[in-house]
Amino acid sequence: MTRTARGDPPEGTDRATSKASTQADTRYRNWAAALVNTPSDEWGSTPSVVESLAAAHAFDATATALKTQFVNQFNPLAAQFGLPTWSEADF
Repeated sequence: MTRTARGDPPEGTDRATSKASTQADTRYRNWAAALVNTPSDEWGSTPSVVESLAAAHAFDATATALKTQFVNQFNPLAAQFGLPTWSEADF
């Protein structure tokens, strides 16, 4: 595995993580849109608001778990070969 000149992970390194992160972002956007279209006193009972936020949290948790798994597997190898290591926040 090689790093790019900027030190970013190689393209396609962890597609599942990227997909989960993108899905979380999309669901948070949907949640925000639902908030705009719903009176504030109905946020807790409106399915589009509640479901969008729940989906966002679920995808976010999946992305975080995948990021943690990836860095836990990659960092020992990176250290062994003198490469920079990453944290979950680097993704």
